[in-house]
Amino acid sequence: MTSTAYFRYFRRTNSLIRHECTVAVASTSNIGSSEITLLKAHHRAKKDALEVTAEFCAVDLRPVSIVEGEGFRALAQLLIFIGDKYGKVDINDLLIDPRTIRKKIQEIAESERAEVYPRIQASAAAKELAATLDLWSEDSSKESVMTLPFPKGQPKNAENLRAFITKIIAERGINEEQMANVCFVTDGEAALKNALNKWWREYCSAHAYNIVYQHVMTAAPKDFQGLPPQAEILAASVENIVSELRKLRNRKLGAKIIKEEKLVFPNTFTRFSCVTFVSDNFLKIRAVLQKAVCTEADELLRALHMGNLHALKEYMQNLEQAVGRDGHASGSAYPAVLKLSEVQEGDTDFVKELRTHLASNKNIFVLKVLQLKEACSSLVTWMKSTGHNSELTTTLKQQMELQAFFQRANEGKKLEDRNTRLEKIDKELLDQLVELFTPLKIASEQVQAKNATTAHLPLVAYYGLLCSYEDSPNCPDIINFMRSRMRSELKNVVKISKANKVAAFLDPSFRSFRRMLSEAEKTEVHGWVQNLLDDMEAEAPNQPDPDEPGADGAVTTAPSPPKKAKFDPYVAFRDEEMTTLSLGDELKVYLEEPLGEYDKGDPKPLAWWQRREKLRTRMQTLRQANKRPE
Repeated sequence: MTSTAYFRYFRRTNSLIRHECTVAVASTSNIGSSEITLLKAHHRAKKDALEVTAEFCAVDLRPVSIVEGEGFRALAQLLIFIGDKYGKVDINDLLIDPRTIRKKIQEIAESERAEVYPRIQASAAAKELAATLDLWSEDSSKESVMTLPFPKGQPKNAENLRAFITKIIAERGINEEQMANVCFVTDGEAALKNALNKWWREYCSAHAYNIVYQHVMTAAPKDFQGLPPQAEILAASVENIVSELRKLRNRKLGAKIIKEEKLVFPNTFTRFSCVTFVSDNFLKIRAVLQKAVCTEADELLRALHMGNLHALKEYMQNLEQAVGRDGHASGSAYPAVLKLSEVQEGDTDFVKELRTHLASNKNIFVLKVLQLKEACSSLVTWMKSTGHNSELTTTLKQQMELQAFFQRANEGKKLEDRNTRLEKIDKELLDQLVELFTPLKIASEQVQAKNATTAHLPLVAYYGLLCSYEDSPNCPDIINFMRSRMRSELKNVVKISKANKVAAFLDPSFRSFRRMLSEAEKTEVHGWVQNLLDDMEAEAPNQPDPDEPGADGAVTTAPSPPKKAKFDPYVAFRDEEMTTLSLGDELKVYLEEPLGEYDKGDPKPLAWWQRREKLRTRMQTLRQANKRPE
């Protein structure tokens, strides 16, 4: 299942709950105890179905999207099975009277309430119940709505709203004393704030982040006083990435790579369009930059071996200018390579020495190119903000020069001195990386402190950096060594809580970045979800066995007291059908449908989770949970 939803600040938070998802359709169906394999429809049958469906939508004034509904498909499939089993049946004799259907819906609703209300009451007693409230008016009918229709004719003041909320909560078996245990999550609407001033109320982090996001995308730099500096830092970093890509697109080689990766640029480059573009195409952008860097390195080395001095000088001059534009000290990041720009055409011996040096240290050169590109694309603004840009490049320079020196030395000489100096420089480099990643660490801590799991930019940056430092079989060992050290240090500096990792794994708005999680992290998150399911089974009341003597249903085992939630409450919009609950309660609703037990010996633990994920479409019924049938 995939989600194409994304956040647009000018549409407020509405787009956070709008998802256009594709769901795999099962190829088999069970009727009774026998399994029936579904056949592919003949093209003539498809043509007839198209005509009848179009006529159905036009004559009965139904939306064409009705054919995508799970209920419509289930009904159509049942009718096909009935025709196959009983022959040609009169549809007027088969279809049920609307009044009978309405009565059946009422029975189902009462049955669902009898099951759900005790869970709500138990959650309220344990202070684990949250409710989201929003007051709005329909444009067509001008009817005020707050989950349920607000009484017509009543002023929408704090007193009437409080009475209305109390009535709805009381209908679910929660008295006034337990109202203090319910957490109400709302936006900043004044009437709602006054109505809930005596109870537990939390401001919706999605709305708070939306306001900050609007300022970041629209405000001038002078208007950023008082806003989180990480928001401006991340937005500026994204603009730098887009700037590098635009320059790459203007070169023939870069345009070819961009075309191969099917990277489509936005029509206009505004601050918001840059953020959206990078967020939606993060993996493609990373692939384009890495391919461009490797291709440029190969071309430069080819020119070096062919003795094309003019091409080498032109390339290095352009590279030196790029280093200066991106905020590094000119000439410091590439000490050995940039000397090539100082070579005169007649200085043959020096050119020969440089060629020999570069040819024997190809690994060092490629490492330098990759380090520059990665810094320019995502970390240069953070380096500026911490003031460690010159120190960091100096340390990198020392390490690279040291590696080059000992590669030229004879094997077996000065090994002890080499290891000592390498350990010292590695320690200095890692200490400076701690300072370099401080802004990202602060952003991560703020996300966890405010439970703003909808603020996806820090998580995107975090997992994006981890991917940037992944090992590659096509890169030399020294590059993979440096990437491994930087990845390890980044994980030590930036801590992502369990709640945020689970949100990144389950939230549709994060699913495009799920592939950035390592297999170990995916398995770890799956383990947390499995532990929650085990706790749910342990908390369920023990039902008597009907086969046991005396098990007549008169005596039942009392349920065990509810355990403390394993996950901190947070606000995240999963699907348009779901309400805002604590993470534990929401996962219970999401995962409670039985689908067999997970085999702990399965070598692919995520396969069980992927099968369970197909149940998302059934969650559409939650939309009717708080509505009374007509």
